[in-house]
Amino acid sequence: MRKLVDGKPSTAIYNIMIHSFVKYWKFEKGLDFYGRMIKDRVNPDVVTFNILINGYFRNSKFGLALEVFKEMRVKGCVPNVVTFNTLIKGFFREKKLKEGIGMAYEMIELGCSFIECNL
Repeated sequence: MRKLVDGKPSTAIYNIMIHSFVKYWKFEKGLDFYGRMIKDRVNPDVVTFNILINGYFRNSKFGLALEVFKEMRVKGCVPNVVTFNTLIKGFFREKKLKEGIGMAYEMIELGCSFIECNL
């Protein structure tokens, strides 16, 4: 891929590849590709983190999805409505209703509705 792109590949290209791996149940390869993204010094964005959170949920690794959410915030990436809705859905799926409702309140406090964010 690097030979085909003049210079450093964009975040969007990495996101497409990671999403493809997640969608077709090859999450470990997606994580490897994310590692390559970091190694190549390409900054992940909110889409990257949303893909990883979704991938962890699809693989029943709820705790790791929450770690990605924390990493996202540490790296200064602002969560969006997709991030929150994915996390809320995960809490409800895990039957952690209080946490899911708490996440919904956090989402509203940050200026997001269940349709869009006003950040």
